[in-house]
Amino acid sequence: MNAILHEDCEAPVLTNEAIEVHLSYLRPAIEALTAKVDKANEAREAGDAMLADKIDQANKAREAGDAMLAEKIDQANKAREAGDLMLADKIDQANKAREAGDLMLADKIDQANKAREAGDLMLADKIDQANRDRAAGDAMLADKIDQANKAREAGDAMLADKIDQANKAREAGDAMLSDKIDQANRAREAGDAVLAGKIDQANNTLGDLSKVVNKIDNRQAALLWVGGGLVALITIAITVGKAFNWF
Repeated sequence: MNAILHEDCEAPVLTNEAIEVHLSYLRPAIEALTAKVDKANEAREAGDAMLADKIDQANKAREAGDAMLAEKIDQANKAREAGDLMLADKIDQANKAREAGDLMLADKIDQANKAREAGDLMLADKIDQANRDRAAGDAMLADKIDQANKAREAGDAMLADKIDQANKAREAGDAMLSDKIDQANRAREAGDAVLAGKIDQANNTLGDLSKVVNKIDNRQAALLWVGGGLVALITIAITVGKAFNWF
C-alpha cells in the first residue's frame, strides 16, 4: 500500500496517487448510480403523469355517474308527482261521486218526507171527515178511521221502503269510493317501488366508481413510496461524494 508515515504518529496516510486510483474505481459506479437515479426520476414523472390522467378520467366518470344519478332521481320524482296528481284526481272524482250520491239520497229523503207529509195531510183530512161524520153515525166513523189507518200504514210502509232504497244507494256509493281509493293507493305504492329500484341501481353504480377511485389511490401511494426510496438513495450518494470530495 502506498502510504507515508508522519513523524508525530505511526498512522498510515494514503497518497494522492492512491486516492486518485480509488476514485477512478468509484467514479463509474457513481455515474451508473446517477444514470439510474435519472431514469428513476423520469419513470416517476411518467408514472405521475399517467396517475394524474387516470385520476382525471376517474373524476370525469364519477361526475358522469353523479349527473346520471341526478337525472334518474329527477325522473323518479316526476313519476312520483305524476302518481300523486293521478291519486288526487281519483280522490276528487270519488268525492264528487260521493257528493252526488249524498245529494241523490237527500233528494229521495225529501221526496219521502213530502210523501209522508202528503199522507199526513190526507190522513188529517180523512180524520176531520170522520169526525164530522161521527155525529151521523159511530159505525161509519169507525169504518172511515179504519180506512185512514190503513192508508197511513201504507204511507209509512212506502216511506220506509224509500228510505231503505236511499240507504242502499248511499252504501253503494261509499263502496265505490273505497274501491277507487284502494286502486289509487296501489298505484302510488307501485310508483314508490319503481322509484326505490332506480335509486338502488344508482347507489350500486356509485359504489363501483368509488372502488375504482380507491384502486387508483393505492397505486399513487405505492409510487410515492418508491419515489421516497429513490430520494433517500440520492441523498446517500451525495453524502458519500462530499465525503470523498467527488463534487
